[in-house]
Amino acid sequence: FAHIFNSQQTITAASGITADVFSVTSAAAAGNTATFINDSAGENSKILTVSSTSTDTAERNLVQITNDAPAAVAATALSIQSDGGRGIFVDSNLAAGLPSIEIDSEHTTANAVVVDSVMTTGTIIDVTGSALTTGSALRVESTGASTGTRNVVDFRQEHASATGSTVLNVLAD
Repeated sequence: FAHIFNSQQTITAASGITADVFSVTSAAAAGNTATFINDSAGENSKILTVSSTSTDTAERNLVQITNDAPAAVAATALSIQSDGGRGIFVDSNLAAGLPSIEIDSEHTTANAVVVDSVMTTGTIIDVTGSALTTGSALRVESTGASTGTRNVVDFRQEHASATGSTVLNVLAD
């Protein structure tokens, strides 16, 4: 089905509705279920805005993306591609709140975070603590009780030709 709107359309739920207000279900093996294209997005315009003004203090997710099929091992729950500008920007303003980014991984043999960069002259990961007083800029902690041999931190330069490389440089100015 296709529908062309010539003016802004709003879906408003009547009070008392506790189920989904808007739902799209596609058939198996369908292409894109929903596609938003805005070829004329100007300064400060957005293709999609999800906003909540609820003052409810209960724990909740404003957006939930779930791949509820354990056999779909090659699926990616959220893929972001940016050919210009930043890929992801998080602006977390609750000073006494929870972490800005938290990853809860149930992987037992795979990496929880992988950064693969083709950077040649920049810094791949840059951590700046511009207001740090008594905290730490980085903490690496292992709480595993295993008696097996392992490295808590492992720095490597894995190319024999990289003779000018320093594996770890520590500087205190």
